[in-house]
Amino acid sequence: IGEYITIYFDDEYLVSGFSINAGYQKSNDLYSKNSRPKEIYISFADGSGESQVLSDTNGKQDIKLSNPVVTDSITLRIDSVYPGSKYEDTVITEMSLYWGDKLWLDTIWRLFF
Repeated sequence: IGEYITIYFDDEYLVSGFSINAGYQKSNDLYSKNSRPKEIYISFADGSGESQVLSDTNGKQDIKLSNPVVTDSITLRIDSVYPGSKYEDTVITEMSLYWGDKLWLDTIWRLFF
């Protein structure tokens, strides 16, 4: 809780949302054993941001921002988690950003916090 990752872009883009695979989604067993982000805060270079509550779902979740933002960076901070049954680390398997209505940065990031 309180861990974060910041992604810097090469220019300013209109970020309208993101998709996220919260948790270690290699298998159902690993998903339940590791913690998953529950409440997250997304912030931008201009200081604006918004909180989101993720579902405890082993699959992709699409999140649309209430106010799309033109920015050259995005920071995701974990504010609370769904606890894992065995491990204390918190995992995000994949995250992709939406530029306007197009999915971008479709890159697998396995993040252990």
